[in-house]
Amino acid sequence: MSPEVTPKAAAWTIVCGALALLALKLSGLCDFETTIDTAALGLAVLASVVLMGIAAPQTFQQLLDRLESVKTPVGELGFESLARAERAQVQLPVKPDPIEHTDEVQVSARRGGGTPLEELQEVRDKLHERLRFVRDAILDLDANLSYAQVIDKVRVEDLLKPEEFGLVQDIDSKIGSEVEEWPQEVRTEFLDASWKFAIRFGTLIFERLTRKRLKEAGWFVADFEQDPGHRPDFLCYRDGVWLQVAARVQPNRMIGTRRRLTNETAPFDPLPVIVIPNSQDFEPDEKFEKVDVVQLRPLLERE
Repeated sequence: MSPEVTPKAAAWTIVCGALALLALKLSGLCDFETTIDTAALGLAVLASVVLMGIAAPQTFQQLLDRLESVKTPVGELGFESLARAERAQVQLPVKPDPIEHTDEVQVSARRGGGTPLEELQEVRDKLHERLRFVRDAILDLDANLSYAQVIDKVRVEDLLKPEEFGLVQDIDSKIGSEVEEWPQEVRTEFLDASWKFAIRFGTLIFERLTRKRLKEAGWFVADFEQDPGHRPDFLCYRDGVWLQVAARVQPNRMIGTRRRLTNETAPFDPLPVIVIPNSQDFEPDEKFEKVDVVQLRPLLERE
């Protein structure tokens, strides 16, 4: 019985054959002047590559990924880590001018200036600081859990996308002395993107946890178009009630958010609510009374 000719095998055969003809033509070992010219061979190779991409897209993508990973001395881990960092970093809001018009908390800059390992450790320390906050203040986990165990708890709660989970592992443990071998441009891009992600890690996890818990409690959750000068709010609906929710982790830094929600108009005329972690306290005051500040658990327990 003759072997089955799959689309992938056919595509690879065409590509290899076209490349072989092109190599012979360019080397001068064979004369194809009367039958085919170099331009035609080049077009044949291009068409074959396109055909392979159509017939076997997964294999074709793996080939491209492999070529990408060896194009410089960075190595596969470096390029994959950089790609994850660039995709996973929390996009900072566009800061308006003047800055007082926004409720966005300022982000500290990465210090840098040390050796590659020292700069990596700076990012790692920031991520670990945020992981401790997630463990103690957001998820209320055992204080003896390791960073790896906290990361796994976050993953189990489905609060990280796959590339974000991979980046957290890169920063926490996978990236090591090889960072010294990376070209400076690649290393700087990775560290800058990872720093932005680490800075926003606690807020990111709490916002996603808030959305998840509200959905589990029967609320319909939806995004809506907003000005880019602050971390986005989201809308919630249940039993005839609309809420405009802003998830925040630092009650002592909410003046800007409360001011904005007092003066802002959102679709469906929702009630503005700032949700904070159960571990955080907020003393009611007379400022911006229209905006309710509530811990997540009491919000979920509302009738």
